[in-house]
Amino acid sequence: MNRSVFGASVQGASHKRKGMPCQDNYAIRNNTFAYPKTSVKNSYYAGFSDDICIIAVADGHGSNSCPYSKTGSQIAVNVFCDLMAEFCFKFRDDMDALIKQLRSESDVIHVAQAIEIDWKKRVRSNYALNKSRRELVLNEEAENEYAIYKLYGTTLLGMLITGSFVFSFQIGDGDITFVNESSAYPMLEQEKILGVETHSLS
Repeated sequence: MNRSVFGASVQGASHKRKGMPCQDNYAIRNNTFAYPKTSVKNSYYAGFSDDICIIAVADGHGSNSCPYSKTGSQIAVNVFCDLMAEFCFKFRDDMDALIKQLRSESDVIHVAQAIEIDWKKRVRSNYALNKSRRELVLNEEAENEYAIYKLYGTTLLGMLITGSFVFSFQIGDGDITFVNESSAYPMLEQEKILGVETHSLS
């Protein structure tokens, strides 16, 4: 059976009414993907097998305190896909070792930390390059850096799908659901947070 992978991002009704852009992003990557500019990351994608697919979805918070969450969500899906592609490239000759690493709680914590660190690095770079976004002065004070990250606030869901295993990852709300002919169940257990609050990359 052939694998079908597809996606779409749709602007919500409330965003249309308020004239706000869609702040969600998604990415679907396999070994045919390449960034338009020369990048070492292109070798990661080109170097893994035909049965590997990486998908990611990010939901920018879209609140007044997160005006650049559309950019934040785009950065998030790129970060997840690039990190998973790097893992696949690194373990291309021993996928069992990758399975072992992704099953280890301590190693998965390192994956989450690597995603957070790279996302924050790319956010700081985007903020520094966009003069119109400099409401704050980026310096060594943690509260100012936090304020910049909050401007780009987003959730992140991602999956690495291979011929032998599926790895799912989630920060914030959203549903990753397995569906077959007889049942549907969540791949990851949702944390219960009241109201509209959610965990965030920021």
